[in-house]
Amino acid sequence: MMKELADYCNGSVSMGVRDRLNMVYVESCRSGNSMATLPDIGTAVAISQSVIGRAFLAACTPPEREAVLNQMKVKDPEAHRKFRPSIDKALEDIRARGFCASMGELRREIYAVGVPMRRTVDGEIVAFNCGVPAFMAKKGQLEEDLGPRLVAVVRNIEASLGLH
Repeated sequence: MMKELADYCNGSVSMGVRDRLNMVYVESCRSGNSMATLPDIGTAVAISQSVIGRAFLAACTPPEREAVLNQMKVKDPEAHRKFRPSIDKALEDIRARGFCASMGELRREIYAVGVPMRRTVDGEIVAFNCGVPAFMAKKGQLEEDLGPRLVAVVRNIEASLGLH
């Protein structure tokens, strides 16, 4: 399902889990004809700056989320201050639409959407993202097409794992 979406959008689809204040990619699929070279398995991205990190925060319980945000505030107060408004907007977007979007916030050349899994897998919170090269993205593509498609992929993965 991840590979099909990556091929469809000429981008990449990744799955990640938390490691301290980062999300680490544990699975990644990219389109065969994509210029996307990242992300590789093992790549770490900051929770505060990435859609996959913000999707992770949305899947946390309120106390878990507060704990992570407090760690951010202590360990990287500048990033916390800079990205907190984007984090809050992403949480609101996920509540409303099931996904959040970023127009090049983590890497200016990549536009991406993020979706949390609704249930943990063996106690781990898992989140997904789908990224496309910014120059290939069409107006409205993230909100109207890729976000809803990634939500559908994640819901299908949940169903296939019996997590409903």
